[in-house]
Amino acid sequence: MMVQDIIDGIKNKDIKSLARAISWIEKEREEGIELIRNIYPYQKEETHIIGITGFAGVGKSTLSSRIIEKYRSMGKTVGVVAIDPSSPFTGGALLGDRLRLGSLSLGSSMWTDPGVFYRSVSNRGRMGGLSRMTGDIITIMSVFGFDKIIIETVGAGQSEVDVIKVADTSVVVLMPGMGDRVQFAKAGILEIADIFVVNKSDLVGAERVRQFLEEMLNFTDYRKGERRDGTSEEWKIPIVMTIGEYNNLKGIDELVQKIDEHFDYLVSTGRLKEVRKKRAKSEIETLVSDIVVSLCYKNHSVDLDEFAKKVSNKKIDQYTAAEKIIEKTMTENDIVNLNTSHYL
Repeated sequence: MMVQDIIDGIKNKDIKSLARAISWIEKEREEGIELIRNIYPYQKEETHIIGITGFAGVGKSTLSSRIIEKYRSMGKTVGVVAIDPSSPFTGGALLGDRLRLGSLSLGSSMWTDPGVFYRSVSNRGRMGGLSRMTGDIITIMSVFGFDKIIIETVGAGQSEVDVIKVADTSVVVLMPGMGDRVQFAKAGILEIADIFVVNKSDLVGAERVRQFLEEMLNFTDYRKGERRDGTSEEWKIPIVMTIGEYNNLKGIDELVQKIDEHFDYLVSTGRLKEVRKKRAKSEIETLVSDIVVSLCYKNHSVDLDEFAKKVSNKKIDQYTAAEKIIEKTMTENDIVNLNTSHYL
């Protein structure tokens, strides 16, 4: 199928075209890069990108499901990108859609709801809780026209901070029993929250977690923005107590309300453009890094093993080795006619 056919299908909300496009991105095919080049200008500004992150075991998947159900009850369409650990053998996502959705009731309408699209992707071993392809998938889903796009990170602990680079609203999920205050403070995820959630709040210790977060926020400057009418506005980071289990639901309506209020805040103060500029910058930096590294590996005149040997034998330092490799690579003829798709 031609790239333009897939682009037309995405614009016309054809779910098969959406799935095919994401598969191209996941497999790093040239068609995927050509598609992104052509479809990028058609992203919808009103699409709200929500990042949900936190330690493993805090209930992010269940909480995401409840958020999706609430948005569907409001008539909103939702695209979900769940970042999973990668298989050491295939590089694919270890958990996958079926296991991710396994916590849902088999009778749940989400299994067949055309207003929900769910995709698990591998993080390909990257730190930070995201996959390099996440930004491209967000682009495709935005053009498709989802009202909300939810990004759920791997959940590997203190590396879950990259979600702030792609999300408009970052939701950090905690739960009782995850460690003392020092451990919380060491985790960079506490610094990226637009909204804090204390999930499984029926467990012992939930109130202590809330009190700690309140104390921490008392020493934190609120995020400020300037409204279009010239007046200033502050975003006071809320703490929402939730339970995601069907037999004891709590706080889901409040959480969705706070998520929407934060997006309204970004729009009204003009900060949404700033957030998305940072996302674009991060994507460019990642691509430049990946292309340079790939060029080095594909340049047969650069012997990386030989440089590694020299560094390990202390004949040169690692900075000098990197400079020499880049200098040699960037003077090669193939850089003149660089085609991004050849290096990703």
